[in-house]
Amino acid sequence: MKKESDVIKSAKGMSLMTAVTMVDYVFNLVITYIIARILTPSDYGEVSAITVMVGFADLFWQLGVGPALVQKKSLTEKDIATGHTLNMIFGFSLFAIINLFAGLWSNLFSIASIPMLRVYSLSFILNSILATPKSLAQKKCKFKEIALITCSSVVVYGIVTITFAKLGYGPWALIYGNIGRFLYKTVTFVIVEKVKFNIMIDKNSAKSLLYFGGGHTLARIFNYIANNGDSFVINKTLGKVDLGNYTKAHSLLNYPATLIGQSLDQVLFPILSGCQDDIPKLKRTFNAGTGIIALFSIPISVVCYFCSDDLILFYLGEKWLSVSLPFKVMISGLFFRTAYKLSDSVIRAIGKVYQRSLVQIVYASLVVLCTYIGHFFGLWAVALGVTFSFIANYFMMYLLCTKYIKIKLRDALRALLPAVVYGGISAIILVICMKLFINNIGSHLLVCVADTIVVFAVYFGLLITTRKYTLTKEMNGMFDTVIGSVKKKLCKK
Repeated sequence: MKKESDVIKSAKGMSLMTAVTMVDYVFNLVITYIIARILTPSDYGEVSAITVMVGFADLFWQLGVGPALVQKKSLTEKDIATGHTLNMIFGFSLFAIINLFAGLWSNLFSIASIPMLRVYSLSFILNSILATPKSLAQKKCKFKEIALITCSSVVVYGIVTITFAKLGYGPWALIYGNIGRFLYKTVTFVIVEKVKFNIMIDKNSAKSLLYFGGGHTLARIFNYIANNGDSFVINKTLGKVDLGNYTKAHSLLNYPATLIGQSLDQVLFPILSGCQDDIPKLKRTFNAGTGIIALFSIPISVVCYFCSDDLILFYLGEKWLSVSLPFKVMISGLFFRTAYKLSDSVIRAIGKVYQRSLVQIVYASLVVLCTYIGHFFGLWAVALGVTFSFIANYFMMYLLCTKYIKIKLRDALRALLPAVVYGGISAIILVICMKLFINNIGSHLLVCVADTIVVFAVYFGLLITTRKYTLTKEMNGMFDTVIGSVKKKLCKK
């Protein structure tokens, strides 16, 4: 029973963090809807240039000390104090560098307002205080507290931004909203975790944290290149129109990919770090996680693939219909785009960050190369090339896992098989229903709704009725935990 506790904890944590991510999306949509009617595109443009610059600086901030605190199996008071001190040094150093050379950054990143850049750079000081208590809360698997702070911080951002926008502060409203959010998160995480902020640097602790953090940062840099290299190449070769179409297709893919993948990583990384020496437990969690990702990603792929035209026409309009084909191509690889996060969590948990960074170098190179080759044939070929890169990245990370935790291909296939079978059956039934009556529906929205109902009814109907015979013991344990948690909450209400 004890051996399965981490699998059950993963199910609870992932269901909670997935719900939080969904709530975040809803809150952000509402906030954006309101603010977009007060501020102008130029207001957003002024702040966007600053966030691009800060986002680039953020790649190097901390040097991965926060994740290193989460990953370290035996964490001492010296480690915590050293990690906090390093975070403070990095945060204040970046704040100073940005302010001392504000004119240089303004020219380099085409930033219109240096005062706004200076104020926004306060985020590095706030985050340097926030980093240690947040990392410790994640390490202790305090998912409920993390979820509450995450959701409420979005509300704080919305209240502050909307208030200042209404008062006529223009783009400054977005700056104040973000600073307000960082300040709120800093205060609440410090209260929740109650960390003693001792200023000291222990040589051995610093060496250990920076070794892991350096590899983590290196991987982040190349992952950043992989995530943005395709857009750079498309802009240079195909132009702004195709870049706009591709960006829309990619953003549609990122909604479900982020929803599943980000929740998975936030939950599994601290859990796996806690049992990094227990290879059998890592193998069980990896195989169960692979099956769960497939169970949720495959029905989404089926729905989006078959109703892509109607989805685009309803959500974006007729002028964006050319987005449909590249979106179809990329949504077909949703499982690979999402499931690599599981391997990524495992590899970071066992400390193989430099091996991970080598994979990210190859991945980034593949994205750029495949995008360039694809542009000769059109945007659909670019999407195909990028999808191929997703798949290659998944298998490269999978091979790292086979090397270090000795997973077997047959176990992974055993976990994947039910989702593939359910997905194939639901796709066949959807095609029949589309020919019989769905294609005759006049409304694009109703077509999307009908497609979703058919696929989800068939898919999850098969899952619920046959899961005890088709899913592994660990996967069934996850489902029983989630269902039991939902029933318990419903009974309370």
